[in-house]
Amino acid sequence: MIVVSDSSPLISLAAIGRLDLLQSIFKSLIIPQAVYDEIIAGKDRPGAQEIAKASWIEVRRIKSRRAVRQLMKSDKLHIGESEAIILSRELKATYLLLDDRAARKAAGRKRIPVIGTLGTLLLAKTLSLIPAVEPCIRELLGAGKYIDPATYRDILLKAGEL
Repeated sequence: MIVVSDSSPLISLAAIGRLDLLQSIFKSLIIPQAVYDEIIAGKDRPGAQEIAKASWIEVRRIKSRRAVRQLMKSDKLHIGESEAIILSRELKATYLLLDDRAARKAAGRKRIPVIGTLGTLLLAKTLSLIPAVEPCIRELLGAGKYIDPATYRDILLKAGEL
């Protein structure tokens, strides 16, 4: 299984002390250089130290810089999101971990399977890695992450917690 990640799921799960879920679920992750730089450059960001030291996270460079520039221009995405989408396509990734709505739409147009932070929590519950999704979602909200109320309800319904 090849899994590529953008920064948001890594930072979000690190902020609530659950970065370990990604390793438990996926065993390893690949992140593009721009995502690594974004997380590590902000040394005060949640997970910066853990991600810098994580042997289960591999940093890869993009082959097509041109494709990244085109995606940034056409979809108005940040470099990290653009590199994550292009790297997913280059590697034929099983999943792309991505939260940003516009980036998810761009990945969908390229037929890249996307799972976000909340989907990862749902998967963790399904695999019995966590007993419930709602406490983690509340922690994410407490850490400043915005979650659309309809999405919050949908995840709780899928988790059987509503």
